[in-house]
Amino acid sequence: MAPETVETPTSSPRARFDRKLMSYAGIGLLAGLVIGLIVGQNLPNGSGSTNSTVNSALLNQSATAQGKLVAIGDGKITLEADDGTRNEFPVSANVNIFVYVDKTSPATASADIQVLELNKQVLISLGVVGSEYQVTTITVLPPDNSATSSATPNR
Repeated sequence: MAPETVETPTSSPRARFDRKLMSYAGIGLLAGLVIGLIVGQNLPNGSGSTNSTVNSALLNQSATAQGKLVAIGDGKITLEADDGTRNEFPVSANVNIFVYVDKTSPATASADIQVLELNKQVLISLGVVGSEYQVTTITVLPPDNSATSSATPNR
């Protein structure tokens, strides 16, 4: 009688197939990561940068931000967000500023940045001026953000 052949788990066709499959999957995963890294670095702002890219094909590009006004100077303002991060924004020479007075009066309009007070909540609008985003409107918000007022510039 001939001796019986016993296949070990590592030599069975199924085990060889599983090992090949795992090695191909590992190679595919590694290739995908490398390709994703290369493509991601070549996309605009792919690095997570906060720099803005101005696209001349668009007719209007705008952004808004809200926070506590913590610094004013050198043609720039700095806002502090609720999470404590601070961002500095250049201010347009033609900025419109609306200052909340009280619940019964409309906001007063000004173009003088000196009317702003630090540590007040503001809402800013940014637009493309030349080739960069600049603050075009600053609205000082009511103390509790619940009062409504009309905010139209007097020119």
